[in-house]
Amino acid sequence: MLPDALLFTYRERSKQLVKLSFKPNPGFKPPSHEAHVFHEMEGEVWVDTAQNRLVQIAGHLTHQVRFAGGLLGHLDRGGRFEVRQTEVAPGHWEVTTLNVDMKGRVLFFKTISVQQRECHTDFRRVPDNLTLAQAADVLRRQALSAFNRLGCRYVADDNGRGRSSLLMNTGIGESLPLLRKSYERL
Repeated sequence: MLPDALLFTYRERSKQLVKLSFKPNPGFKPPSHEAHVFHEMEGEVWVDTAQNRLVQIAGHLTHQVRFAGGLLGHLDRGGRFEVRQTEVAPGHWEVTTLNVDMKGRVLFFKTISVQQRECHTDFRRVPDNLTLAQAADVLRRQALSAFNRLGCRYVADDNGRGRSSLLMNTGIGESLPLLRKSYERL
């Protein structure tokens, strides 16, 4: 669908990346709501030519996108998205960034706002024989380390019940519960 819905223009080359811009193909007739949204976008694509991989795509809606003439709803002009992939190990690519900011209405009554920000970093290979319990422990330690960097602290208040809390220091002499989670000990 993507190659048919859009017209691509070569922009530049740097090392092993090629940058293309894209805009709607006026001859394309969108067969679905998703295709209709893609068809109203302009943006840029970066491709790794050595591995023939999409590295990044970013775009924005050039016009308001109406569904059933606006009766079912619409997406506002200017909505944006960005997706980045990174080679995290030789020949293994993962989505490392996903940003979406779209607004609109559904059935005249409900305002919709999709604002999604994801950033995945610090990929590491784990041993092939890693058990589920070991994997859970690695993830727990990484999460606690990340929360500590954010100024949160871990409080084990389980008294044998397997309960814990993550607290965030507000800077005004109090702590707010950030997450209260029950879990089973591994």
